[in-house]
Amino acid sequence: MNIAWNAETMSTGIEGIDREHQELIRAINELITGMEQERSAEPLGELMDFLTVYVMNHFSHEEGVMEKYACPSLAHNLKAHDRFRMKFSEIVDQFDSEGPSLELAKKIRKDILEWLIVHIQGCDAQLKQCTTCCNR
Repeated sequence: MNIAWNAETMSTGIEGIDREHQELIRAINELITGMEQERSAEPLGELMDFLTVYVMNHFSHEEGVMEKYACPSLAHNLKAHDRFRMKFSEIVDQFDSEGPSLELAKKIRKDILEWLIVHIQGCDAQLKQCTTCCNR
């Protein structure tokens, strides 16, 4: 079951950040679906490589925007991003050592995709308030 972007609950008010969130959700959904459908490891590995780079670039971009707007959730976001990076690194290591599996797909859904959705809705969506008050 894929998780879809919900503009009402996930929008940050920053078009670029929202597009990046949508791409992250799309790619993670694709990775999970690929593992559930037992696709070969090579294209899934390419998708994992893409996500590794994309996540790092997105976090850097998002942190810069939060800093620019003096968003009060920046410190919390930095810590959350660090924890995510560690968890994602563990998943990449497991993928590299064991290959794709249904067990890993479940772990990615729980530890990566579901975490990301909660994070976007809770922490990242606070950007909307920061950009609104700063643009007055």
